[in-house]
Parts: sequence; C-alpha cells; structure tokens
Amino acid sequence: QCAKIDSIIADIEKQIETLQKYKKSLITETVTKGLDKSVPMKDSGIEWIGAIPMHWEIKRLKFMLANCTENMKVGPFGSALSGSDFTDEGKWVYNQRVVLDNNFEDNDTFISEEKFNEMKGFTVNSGDILITTRGTIGKVAIVPQNAPEGILHPCIIKFRVNEDLIMPELLKLIFNESDFVKDQFTLMSNATTIEVIYSYSLKDIILPVIPTEEQKKIYN
Repeated sequence: QCAKIDSIIADIEKQIETLQKYKKSLITETVTKGLDKSVPMKDSGIEWIGAIPMHWEIKRLKFMLANCTENMKVGPFGSALSGSDFTDEGKWVYNQRVVLDNNFEDNDTFISEEKFNEMKGFTVNSGDILITTRGTIGKVAIVPQNAPEGILHPCIIKFRVNEDLIMPELLKLIFNESDFVKDQFTLMSNATTIEVIYSYSLKDIILPVIPTEEQKKIYN
C-alpha cells in the first residue's frame, strides 16, 4: 500500500512539474505573441523575443516607471540599518520573506519608532512594487492598501510603474510565474546564476507594451 501511495505521489509531482512548465511557457508566449494568433506581426528587434503583434511595443522598465519623483528606491546601504537596529516589535522592515510569501499580515523584523522616523526616506507605501534582490531574486509583491507602516530592508528595491503602460498585476505575473525576466537577468550577468539585482539592471529589463484591454484579457 505504501509503495502504491509513493507511486501516486511521484506521478502527481511529475504532473505538477509538467503543468508548471506549461504555465511558464504559456505566460511567456502570451506576453510576446498575444492571444489572437491572426493579428499581423512585426520584428521586435530583439532576437530572443522574435516577432510581436504589429500594434505592440517593447520598452525597458526605466521608460515604464511612474511619473513621480521616487519611482524607484533601493533599500538602505550598509550600516544605515544594521542588526542592532532590529527590535521585537514596532514598525515593519519589509524583508524578502514578506515578498516571497506575499504576506502582509505577519512579520518578524521590526525597528523602533525613533529609527523609523530617522529612515523615513525608505518608507514603503501601498501600491509600491517590492522586488527581492538577493538569494531568491526577482520575485515581486504589490503592497496592498492599509499595509503596516514600515521601511525597506537592504535586500529589497521598491518601484512604481506607469499603469497606462502596464498593469502591476500583469507585471507581477510576468516576474513571478514565468522565466521572461529571470532569463534577462541571466543574460545580463553572463552567468547561469545571478546573486544580486541592482537598480540599473532592473531598469534595463525589457517588457511588452500592450493595449490596456488586451492586458486585462491576458491577465484573466
């Protein structure tokens, strides 16, 4: 009986792996070719993307950021926020775990009110897109309304996009559920593994510019 169960588990795990690969390829295919296979296509000018729908564009993320003074912010450097600053309670420090778990209810990293006031330049606001930059890199989460007050961890970058160009929810899907962005970081680093994402490399990520109504259909 145990052997039968183990065999079933192995089969299900293979199915899950196959479906995950299919989901990744489906997202990549859809955000480069669209849903309607009958539309006229044009050369994107980027070899690994190939042809895209005639009415789409390709832009780097730096040209898709929101039109505001602080559309991208890197977490504090070095001694600005050290281990001795962390407390058992207080204001949140938005760390990698928060982003990876997409968990805005619980946290284990805090700073005092005094330290928070000192570091208000790194405040996290609702609507910010947070991205992990070390370890498990390139995963994103969108800060919800009424999220706890807090600041960026040194391993997090926050940014905001122009929502006329790309839905944050679709961007999150592209970053988290496909290899479209991950492969670009690998190409940039000329390596099979990437250890750190910097703001300049994040800004150079290429994304499709898709009409809003099509974005909604693709996301759905």
